[in-house]
Amino acid sequence: MARPLLKRARTVLWLPAHAAPMGSDQLPGLHLQAPVLCWQEGHSGFESMALGQIRNITEAAVVYDPRDVLLIQAAVPPVSAARLEQMLPNLIEDDLLQDPNACRIALGPIQDDGRRGLAVIDRAWHEAVIAALATQGVRVIAAWPAPLVLPWRDHTWSIALVGEALSLRTGSTSGMGWAVPDGSLKEAAQSLLAVAQAVLPPSEKIDSVAIYAAEPAAQLTLESVVNGMGFSAQVNFLSVPAQAPIDLMTAAAGRTQTARAANRPDWSTWRWPLRLAVSCAVVAMICLNLQWAKLNSESVAIAQAIEQRARSVLPPSMPIVDPVLQVQRSLDQQRVRAGVPVESDVVVLLTGLAGALGPRAADALSTVEYRDGRLRVRFQPGWAEGAAAREALRDSAGANRLQLRFDDSEPVATVTVGRQ
Repeated sequence: MARPLLKRARTVLWLPAHAAPMGSDQLPGLHLQAPVLCWQEGHSGFESMALGQIRNITEAAVVYDPRDVLLIQAAVPPVSAARLEQMLPNLIEDDLLQDPNACRIALGPIQDDGRRGLAVIDRAWHEAVIAALATQGVRVIAAWPAPLVLPWRDHTWSIALVGEALSLRTGSTSGMGWAVPDGSLKEAAQSLLAVAQAVLPPSEKIDSVAIYAAEPAAQLTLESVVNGMGFSAQVNFLSVPAQAPIDLMTAAAGRTQTARAANRPDWSTWRWPLRLAVSCAVVAMICLNLQWAKLNSESVAIAQAIEQRARSVLPPSMPIVDPVLQVQRSLDQQRVRAGVPVESDVVVLLTGLAGALGPRAADALSTVEYRDGRLRVRFQPGWAEGAAAREALRDSAGANRLQLRFDDSEPVATVTVGRQ
């Protein structure tokens, strides 16, 4: 078949008819043993295989059996896409035996007479095919009616025998199919050509029929039928399907949530970026753990050094629980024994606070509480109630090596050692 495929359609799968028998392990609408003809770039012809035998194919164009797709020529008004989607079922309802709303309808290009070709397929079957191929890891990038993948020339029809069906292309976007029971290829071809002649417009003349078949016996049978009906025959071998002018994957009507989901993006293209991202995350986690282990070892080493220093100044019989606190207490005890007051002692803090309060220190405090080297004092009413008074007390305490921190709402302050 002469015309080239789409650049990205490197694999074509010719599907069986919808009426094919189903198996016990069937997928929705298409079972694993369904026969599929597969053409791949670099191969000379079709290879017959079961659906479950498809391997190493990530995307493909599919060709529907001619009995599953109805090709209609209709006058389609130039309206918006939303309006067209509502209108198309009404345009084809007289040509169908089923509910047009249960069909998927794809539009072809505008022809010279202003009409357009319509390809109609059962929506449930189309979605079942997409889902079945998806379970095999195959993403469908195009879906073509079988008659329209045959070559087309003016005044020449094209007929092909594929599987158990005949496909006949009678125009740029028109064609039909016919079932071929066992041993009845001649009768099926005669019936198909007779029906095509019956619907042929009187002004159109057909000179020849191009024949495409894989087996020589089938070629001879079709040639005799074509010649017997008054046409000249052009015999060809069945080879690469051509790109059809109508793609059912871009249907203008009959779209559902399932169909949209079946036409989802190909996430396989993100395989290497995702692997890189996961690898970076793993490396980051490893580096974080190594850094944590390093810091933890340094922390342990510092703690051991502090403990060794504490043991060098504390009595050997004393258990080490908090080295810094124990050393500080030991130093305080040594100062007391030597008669040196401890800066955080209650007497030292009260003496410094009295110096900060001045002559009225005896009447300034209401309560005093000492705990953990800190004084908690409450002032008498009238003391330290304004911002200026509190600031003056803080400055006076700082001069006596103390620090005052007032509560926001209460005349209460905490007294500790140190300058502000």
